[in-house]
Amino acid sequence: MSLTEKELLERDAKRNIGEELLAAIVDVKAGHQGAVHRVTLTEAAGARSK
Repeated sequence: MSLTEKELLERDAKRNIGEELLAAIVDVKAGHQGAVHRVTLTEAAGARSK
């Protein structure tokens, strides 16, 4: 379900971006991470990068 422009503006008016960024920095420093994805290179991709 997508939010309308009005709903987005109402939601964003209540946000404290500085507080959210500070919380994210604290999480990173504490070692908490989101999902980590590892991509295996194909033989062709490895040859192209060389």
